[in-house]
Amino acid sequence: MINSGIYIGTITEVYEPGNPLNDSQDYQYLYEVVVATDKYAYLPVKSSRMDPLGGGLYNYDDVIFAVGQQVFLGFPFSDTSRAVILGGRRQEPDPQEVEGGIRWKRRFNEINQSISFNGVYQVQHSSLAFSNGPLIELSKDGILINDGGPSRQQGDPLAQFIEIDSVSNTININSGNWTLKAKTGVTINVLAGDVDINCLSANISAKKSVDVSTTIGTINISAGISCDITAKGKASVKAPILLLNSTGNPLDGVITTTTQPVCYITGLPFNGSKTVFAGP
Repeated sequence: MINSGIYIGTITEVYEPGNPLNDSQDYQYLYEVVVATDKYAYLPVKSSRMDPLGGGLYNYDDVIFAVGQQVFLGFPFSDTSRAVILGGRRQEPDPQEVEGGIRWKRRFNEINQSISFNGVYQVQHSSLAFSNGPLIELSKDGILINDGGPSRQQGDPLAQFIEIDSVSNTININSGNWTLKAKTGVTINVLAGDVDINCLSANISAKKSVDVSTTIGTINISAGISCDITAKGKASVKAPILLLNSTGNPLDGVITTTTQPVCYITGLPFNGSKTVFAGP
């Protein structure tokens, strides 16, 4: 038993959620604190920011402490084995810098938020059934959105995710089929450089029209096996010179009534096509 009041202790160990020594159901940090009691005894006390029995387990707003910090403790149940950290005493003129450590953590309505010492901000859904739900992570290096894995439990590999990596200038999408929907229009402007599209197959469909043009340079269409062009109306090709299967040999190309009016073997005249015309 211990008398009610506020005590000062020093943090000696920090147990993150998921640590076997943390019995707070993976929702909050647990601290080992050495406390000087009113009887001049020093007790190692497991302490948390919120008392699980007092309703602070599922919703909280927390600053994560580090080893060596002094904190103010309360013993609401007069039990020396468990205390509640009421606050801490600022001991450093500047904020701490711990690589990869968590500086602030908040939980409300099964939504976890955290900010690390190196500026990584995370928002994740976590419940008793799914401890590793969908997550959004923002950092100076990019943005990551993932679904939490197949079973949405801790340790699951990322099954589906979108990653915007500003370091390598890459957007990684590891998921199923994605659809971009716009109510009015979509415009892609690349001021300098190229646009490369590499995929297994590509389908371009438009209700009204499709325009492919270039102000300078050329347009190349190459097919590994065959190329089919189908039009319900007319198909027009306008160019000063039209080359069909030409290799530069005068005998190559397309034979017309102009190049060869009759068959040199049978002597019969060629009949001109009634559906292929010369444009103006």
